[in-house]
Amino acid sequence: MKDPLETRSLPGRIWETVPESIKDVDQALQESFVSIGSRFPEFLKTIKFLTESPWSIATFLVVLIFFLLKGLRSEAPLRLRLYFLLYSGTWLGLSDLMSSQLKILFGRLKPHVDFYNPNYLPALSLPSNHSFNSAMLFALALGTGKLRSKGAIIAGFLLCFFIGSSRVFVGQHYPIDIFAGWTFGFLLGLVAARIWRHVLNER
Repeated sequence: MKDPLETRSLPGRIWETVPESIKDVDQALQESFVSIGSRFPEFLKTIKFLTESPWSIATFLVVLIFFLLKGLRSEAPLRLRLYFLLYSGTWLGLSDLMSSQLKILFGRLKPHVDFYNPNYLPALSLPSNHSFNSAMLFALALGTGKLRSKGAIIAGFLLCFFIGSSRVFVGQHYPIDIFAGWTFGFLLGLVAARIWRHVLNER
């Protein structure tokens, strides 16, 4: 059996079969990002607070709720706005669940995880839940027309980029994990947006 600390993969999972050349490039990029981030420790602390602190996440959700409710046209009834809020929350939960299941399928270990430490359960890395969920919400808002201006679209894109890329700088993920999260999440968000538009047209 291959050594999980060398393959960075759970035994028998997909990541074990990935070509070494891809793994080497991905790991080299990850180490470069971490090295750059380590030069700015205070900035890293801020990033960790913004992306991992319960208070900052709660604040983000409150702001998101405000914009989702405001995003529907002003003439839309409050009931429809609340339906969309519930709809978005449901898809966010599905997004997080799907990302977690894909992690098990790929079986890639996070950069800092010691597979043999009995006090530390293996944490899986591919795809990143942060990038998956943020991309899903961005695509849902984009696909349902809630982002009505170029400024709002750019702001949403930059927020997704910051949330995803920050996970590499703080040493929690590899670049491929982020790109996979963005890709899968964006596609899922487009599906959710299409279903929402179809339901409204049917009504």
